[in-house]
Amino acid sequence: NYICAKDVYTQLYTSESKAMLVRKPLKEWIPLLPENDFIQIHRSTIINLNVIDRMKLHTKGTYIVYLQGIDTPFSVSRTYATDIKKRMII
Repeated sequence: NYICAKDVYTQLYTSESKAMLVRKPLKEWIPLLPENDFIQIHRSTIINLNVIDRMKLHTKGTYIVYLQGIDTPFSVSRTYATDIKKRMII
């Protein structure tokens, strides 16, 4: 459902809430993931678009995204806000 950067590692979280630590930087995941399903929302976070529950404006140009089944929201940085708005048709 999402991938978070952890130094030279990435932490992968599946729909079963299982976490896997992989020695691969976040930028190497981008070309490997289906473009229609995944999007980078922050320099340290990639999410699955199919599990977005809701999204709301946070501060000027930034958003907060909530994923289904996950209590903790994710920040969308200004750098990636335009892309996710286009993809989510906001």
